[in-house]
Amino acid sequence: MNKYLHMDSSTNLFTHPLVQHFKSLTFDLEGSNIIVGARDHIVKLSMEDLNVVEVLEWKVPMASLVRCKSYNFQDCSNYVKLVVVYNDTLLACGSSAHNPMCTYRSLQHLSSTNNSIPDKGRIPHYPHDQHTYLMTSEGYLYTSMYIDSMRQEPLIVKSLLDKKLLYTSKSWVYMLLIIIDG
Repeated sequence: MNKYLHMDSSTNLFTHPLVQHFKSLTFDLEGSNIIVGARDHIVKLSMEDLNVVEVLEWKVPMASLVRCKSYNFQDCSNYVKLVVVYNDTLLACGSSAHNPMCTYRSLQHLSSTNNSIPDKGRIPHYPHDQHTYLMTSEGYLYTSMYIDSMRQEPLIVKSLLDKKLLYTSKSWVYMLLIIIDG
């Protein structure tokens, strides 16, 4: 029995048996699509009715899984925690067994990848850590997260697609936390 039967009949739902643990979402306004990052998948949905346009499986390479022995097996999946659209390109970053990777993909065909790069401060290494991100119209990506396993070192990062990253100093972020927390 569908647990959502009580919802209004005008409500559209997306479910997929293989796609779970949604972590990120963005809009491709020109293509009228919603891009969703999930565990081991990137999904493109129609904005109009939430029908699946494309599902891309993006799993962790076996070599990375072997190195991920000290963590829970589920945590060694690739949680796609960042999806942003810039021009006709999708930037997607996944936790990739605690070794984050980012990839640039064509919005028309998610399976078409331009290149993959190791993540340098765009998403946390631990797949369940919270973070925030925003892409500006000029192509700057701002992210905030904890960068250490004890969640003691907050960081704000500014990057221009695959160019050099700019980090906040630790003392500045600690001062900001003291001011906010009192």
